[in-house]
Amino acid sequence: MKKIIYLAVFSIMALFSSCNKSREIDYENLIVGKWLCTSINEEAVITDNAFVIEFCSNKVQKLAKGYALSDGNKRWMEGVNYSYRLEDNILFINGRDALDSIWTLELEITIINEQSLTYGVRKITMGGKNMTDKNIYKFSKITNDNSSKIVGLWYGKDVTSATTDNAYHYWEYLADGTFYYYYFDI
Repeated sequence: MKKIIYLAVFSIMALFSSCNKSREIDYENLIVGKWLCTSINEEAVITDNAFVIEFCSNKVQKLAKGYALSDGNKRWMEGVNYSYRLEDNILFINGRDALDSIWTLELEITIINEQSLTYGVRKITMGGKNMTDKNIYKFSKITNDNSSKIVGLWYGKDVTSATTDNAYHYWEYLADGTFYYYYFDI
């Protein structure tokens, strides 16, 4: 009888421990890849504010983002490299950005799977000064490389409702990933 009770208790413990293992999230492997920020606080990110992050398996995080250098002077900067590490669902990122500012971030991942990543900021410093960021960031994993499909000369205008720019513009995208922007200078 004792053997049956021990066997039953052992079986129940084995069942619970195997359930816990099946629920563990493999943050290290799931985070690797390119991610596009699609919403901040449940609001869609418009193109001018969009940014892409890439987590590489060598613990380097790359950032591609638009920066406003001055009024009317915006620039898309790519290849900014930070280092990162994970402790369970806490993501630590450190490095120097394209404008030479030193950043330290501590992020809490709340959702991660093959298609999506969501995190909130626990702590953020720029140049040693604490900053506040209460936003929730949602990302979609980029699985297709469409860069070859955009090569060519494009013509269009800003159709956002709040724009004051009604002029048409040209963009020429080159195969090496660079582009030229042409505008009418009055």
